[in-house]
This record gives sequence, structure tokens and C-alpha cells, in this order.
Amino acid sequence: MDQAPVDFHLEDLESLAATFRRAIEASDRRSLPASFQHFPRGACDDASLLLAEYLFRQGLPRAQRVSGKRGEQTHVWLELRGMTIDITADQFDDYPETRFVLSEAKWHVQFHPVESRAAEIVKFDSHTTSTLRRAYTVITTKLPATE
Repeated sequence: MDQAPVDFHLEDLESLAATFRRAIEASDRRSLPASFQHFPRGACDDASLLLAEYLFRQGLPRAQRVSGKRGEQTHVWLELRGMTIDITADQFDDYPETRFVLSEAKWHVQFHPVESRAAEIVKFDSHTTSTLRRAYTVITTKLPATE
């Protein structure tokens, strides 16, 4: 069940996304799923799902997980109230942005939509859900302490 909508701004969302990205980068890769071994390359799906969980636990609405395909390349990112949230797009050499949250996702339109659904880690088999929950715990231990 989704939480009640809260007001948020693009800058707030950018800050949360950047903080979570730094926590992933600070985490011991040996404690994370194989998809994170060359982060951000190859980690877009798992990283997006874990970021969505983090944002939801911060009181934001449930984001949508969007997957797309460009030629032989696939990619996954989040969408939330018209904003695109992508902490792994820099794995692509042609990604022109330095921000993780965009109000206009001009680069992402190159990917033909394959699927869009609620970004929830519990929508998988028990093994995958358990693996993602463990990864979430590892990553969130690297988040800065809140007051």
C-alpha cells in the first residue's frame, strides 16, 4: 500500500538520489549482489529497485520501474510524478547529464519502453526479494546519520 503523497521538489529528490548513489559506491561490493560488481554498469535494475525502496521509506510515493531497449542495450530507471530518476545512466558513454533526477528525460526517450510497473522489491520470488533486502541493508548502513 502506498503512503500518502507528500510535497517534494526536484532538488530534494536529487539530493536523496545522490545520497543513495554515494552509499552504494561506499558499500563493500563483495556484500552486494553480482549486478553491483561493476557499478553503475549492469546494476540499473537492482539499483533502481533499491533506490525506489529508499525513496518510499523517506515518505515519497511509490515510483514506477521503467525498462527500455535501445538496439541491443537495455536499461532500467524510475519515474515519479513526471520526473525521471536514474542513478546508473552514466554507465552509458553518451549520457549527457550530471544530475540523477530530470524533469525532461530527453536522453531516456531513445529507449523504447518494454515495461512499466510499481518499483517494489517484494514483487519477485523469495530468493530475489531476500537478496535485494540484504543489499538494501548493506547500502543503508553507508547512509549519513540523520538528526
